[in-house]
Amino acid sequence: MKLVFVRHGRTKSNVESRTMGRRIDDSLLDEGKAEAKAARELLRHNFSRIYTSPQKRAFDTAKIINERLRLPMEVRSEIVERDFGTLSGILWKEMSDKTDGWMSREVFGTSNEHDFSGYMGESKLDIRSRLFKFLDHVRKSHNVDERILVVTHGGVIRIMHTMLGLEVPREGIENGAPYEIEI
Repeated sequence: MKLVFVRHGRTKSNVESRTMGRRIDDSLLDEGKAEAKAARELLRHNFSRIYTSPQKRAFDTAKIINERLRLPMEVRSEIVERDFGTLSGILWKEMSDKTDGWMSREVFGTSNEHDFSGYMGESKLDIRSRLFKFLDHVRKSHNVDERILVVTHGGVIRIMHTMLGLEVPREGIENGAPYEIEI
């Protein structure tokens, strides 16, 4: 089964280089809507269904993409972005100071799983548990020859790569870009 993951379009927090996570629910900027439309043009394959995070930035990206595909669309809470806890909404350049050097944008971008439970956020195990639950649902709900579209968040896509033993794209997870994974 092939899953094609798409990161949501750009938001104000993306432009400002802020952490978002689960607690920040930005809307798409015009640029983000254009990224979703560009993704829609790329995604002409035969898909069976679209799964989307309930967060506005992902859900609205999925709706724009689905204007062409016209597929059943299902919201799944398991694929929301990770919870940064009290670190939600801060500038990435402040992250190192707020975490006593433990976390920075550079560290975050090169390693895919972090434990934010010390900041009232989500632990690595919690994230993995909900993502495995999502994969289990997909496997039980679809045939092995189907293609499934999943509109979600950069962190979810990074962690999914890591969980499945795949290399995370070196260029990072771009807004509106598709990433194919076979399960």
